[in-house]
Amino acid sequence: LEYDPKSEKLSPSEKRFLDDMLLSFKRQGLDLPKKQQDEVKAIRKQLVELSIKFNSNIANYQDSILCTKKELLGLSDAYIANLSVDEKTKKYIVTLVYPELKPFMKFAESDDKRRELADKSVQKGGKENIVILKKLLKLRNKLAKKLGYENYVAYVVEDELAEKHENVRKFLTGTIKGLLPRAKKDFQTLSKFAEENLPDKKLTYYSSGYIANKLEQKLFGFDQNKIKEYFELSGVMGEMFSLFGKLFNVKFQENRILPKWHKDVMIFDLVERGHVVGHVFFDMYPRKDKFSHMACWGLMKGQTKTFRSAEYLAPVSIIVGNFPKGNKKSPSLLSIDEVETLFHEFGHAMHGTLSRAEISSQSGTSVAFDFVETPSQLFENWVRDRKTLKMISKHYKTGKQLDGKTVDQIVASFNFMKAREFLRIFTMSLQDYEMHSTRFETDPLELDREFHDRYFSLPQSPKSLFPASWGHMTDYAARYYS
Repeated sequence: LEYDPKSEKLSPSEKRFLDDMLLSFKRQGLDLPKKQQDEVKAIRKQLVELSIKFNSNIANYQDSILCTKKELLGLSDAYIANLSVDEKTKKYIVTLVYPELKPFMKFAESDDKRRELADKSVQKGGKENIVILKKLLKLRNKLAKKLGYENYVAYVVEDELAEKHENVRKFLTGTIKGLLPRAKKDFQTLSKFAEENLPDKKLTYYSSGYIANKLEQKLFGFDQNKIKEYFELSGVMGEMFSLFGKLFNVKFQENRILPKWHKDVMIFDLVERGHVVGHVFFDMYPRKDKFSHMACWGLMKGQTKTFRSAEYLAPVSIIVGNFPKGNKKSPSLLSIDEVETLFHEFGHAMHGTLSRAEISSQSGTSVAFDFVETPSQLFENWVRDRKTLKMISKHYKTGKQLDGKTVDQIVASFNFMKAREFLRIFTMSLQDYEMHSTRFETDPLELDREFHDRYFSLPQSPKSLFPASWGHMTDYAARYYS
């Protein structure tokens, strides 16, 4: 059909929508000859199919270790109560889900069992995912070339804040250069403490989390297992709703009417001046074949019901997590890191549901991808605020808040070993950059080992298949830096 021009004056959002659509057509290859358009379509279809399989292999991957009660020394009663028991051996089963894996690597006294679990966890996704990732990298480069871009990173960042792939590389290499001296100092501190406190006096990939926890406890004087007792999930959520309800002048009311896909899912309405303006679904506990990480997705974007109408369709966000479910002996108790993660994902949810953009493609989290994490990172920093941290704490038995001294100790610990943590994030981002620019033909496993040896003194597990479990290689491909 021919377009019938009406010489209408476009609003700023409508003008942006038009510009974005025209760029999108180009990026989809609609300006190419028919034969090349078909080739682009075929590549995109392959990419979708491979990405689905890659993510499915991660979500469906299952493995575990068996432990006697003695081999669980160091872990809390609440943790042990949540473990399943093997019918044949009567031993406890420790799986790779986060509420079981992370505490085990941090608190378990058994060196052998930590190594056994660590070796299994780094194989998540399996060897098939390495093969799939190789195909994804080559196909992405092929797609970028067909669309006229230097490489896949150049294609991805064209409409991001970074604009040019050279800007991304400069940002990453410059930050890594600044982090390296501090990360090296962190490693030396941890190595020295390991020499003084580990039987074999040697820091390993399976003892680093354990010994770091011991050092943190010594330096800051609090027990993380005890701190968890002050952060029961429903209580933290209630205080979080109260805090951000005041900030944004909304109320959060549980909705027991809308349908949900599992009985554990909780639904809350955002109410502003008596009107429901959004919904947030919380799917917080691990289960078989479920997404195994933490995330927030927009199920429905906000937008006006019809073109230029006053009626607005309420957006819907979903927060998917894998927190410990709790049991008859104790409720779901969160670590400080998990509280911070909850606030982070809730930041995404608020970004999505508090939007009033007229056009769905501009609504909520539909922003430049290298900006999308900004609101969530602002939200997570509330947990680092002394007043807020004390406010959201409440012992699940006594109802008491954390005392001032303990709050100060926790706040003081927030920068503990952060240089090592940030170095890991930024080197992974550079690794992602190289995989999608100049190193797309390099075996992802080989490149991962190369990066690890280049930036980290601690050898990784000889069984590591880390890229196979790197779920961000589908949705954050070439923009992990964001």
